[in-house]
Amino acid sequence: MTETLPVLLISGGPTTRALWEPLSKKYRLAFAAPDSARVAVESGIENVMNLAQFADADVQELASNEATCLAANVVNNMPEIRAQFQDTPGVGDVKELSAELDRWFAGYVHHHLREEVTRLAALENLVKQHSPVGALVHEDVTPSARSIVGFFRARGLPTVHVPHAPCHLLDDAGPDIHRESRAEFIAASGEYMADWYRRQDFRGLIEITGAPQWDELYNQYIPDKAEARLALAIQNERVIAYGTTWSQTTALRSRFVDEENEALQAALKLAQEWKAVLLVTMHPSEAPANQEVYAQALRDAGLPGLVTRHHFHLILRAADLYVKLGPSNGCIEAALMGTPSVYIQTEGFDYANELPFRCDVEGL
Repeated sequence: MTETLPVLLISGGPTTRALWEPLSKKYRLAFAAPDSARVAVESGIENVMNLAQFADADVQELASNEATCLAANVVNNMPEIRAQFQDTPGVGDVKELSAELDRWFAGYVHHHLREEVTRLAALENLVKQHSPVGALVHEDVTPSARSIVGFFRARGLPTVHVPHAPCHLLDDAGPDIHRESRAEFIAASGEYMADWYRRQDFRGLIEITGAPQWDELYNQYIPDKAEARLALAIQNERVIAYGTTWSQTTALRSRFVDEENEALQAALKLAQEWKAVLLVTMHPSEAPANQEVYAQALRDAGLPGLVTRHHFHLILRAADLYVKLGPSNGCIEAALMGTPSVYIQTEGFDYANELPFRCDVEGL
């Protein structure tokens, strides 16, 4: 039965999680994200493959050689690359990107090019062995997602983008990579998202399909506030949940780690003033090592609390307030859980309406 099903490449991620089981009834799902493939198997979903299984020894050797040759080209052309950086609006002034460029850029390129060559060669093997019928991605910004979309489009195969977030880049915020989508189809969560992509001059087909990750809440048990606090051993204290973020080079207007540290310190200060428990929820894409960084920050501030990247809805139910750096899906999920939220503004990203409350670190 499995072998007769057509193969669909799927990027993974929580945005499409609700689609995995129904899609697996009609397709064999080849996950680009190994963690998502593992979660799918552990959840009892059948007809699952991992794209990594197609990265054999020949692919690894090819990736190593190609990435080294391409990085050598970067080293040989550093004067021109340095000039390009300095002349690019919004990049030349970013210290982490432009200062000492010669010391880090070639290594950065080598790391990512090896990943990209590995992925593309694995996709070639997937096509040779299983002839996939299309690809579904949860974002169309990172090199991994764009290489998947480009690979499938170059072969005339359909590509579908299920956006992983509401579109909160305002129209007057300036040029941004998040305004683009190269997939043929966008599955929009609602009219607002559909209109936003139309205003960005998206040329493909937009269909309003709902938001899978939130539609799935209808099928989940969500505890009330009292039960959530009982599970976390919280009694009568005030509770603040703080959602971390992660530095992205797709976000060139941010101040990166400095901005993240300032937001964390503002949340710690607010918790001290409230005499509150602080629950730190880590971003799914954040480095695991940061868990100890946040735990130490809680200890240094003398605050009760915890750090986790799981049980997000339990945390939101228990909280009196959710604080986030930048507008986020978390603010919408907080609203669904009945918890007020506030986000610290960054980079020209904001929701188009007046809620939730937004401020700078001093305003928090």
